[in-house]
Amino acid sequence: MFVCLQVTTLVAQKGPTRSKKGQSPKAHVLSAAVQMATEHFIMKGEEIANENHEIRNDMLAAVDDVRVTGMYDGLII
Repeated sequence: MFVCLQVTTLVAQKGPTRSKKGQSPKAHVLSAAVQMATEHFIMKGEEIANENHEIRNDMLAAVDDVRVTGMYDGLII
């Protein structure tokens, strides 16, 4: 929920802005980019965990945290 509020705040400015640098034209574009990055992190994190047994537990814990947070914030992962 918190992420959605931030995305809307970033792109829902009315009136002229001083700079358009770094702003997405639409909230759903930014939201989709965040979701894709989250999915990519989960996939790569699981791969890294499976390839490196020394860090496996820590990496899988980080991946699980991201997965749970993504589900809580409205991302479907």
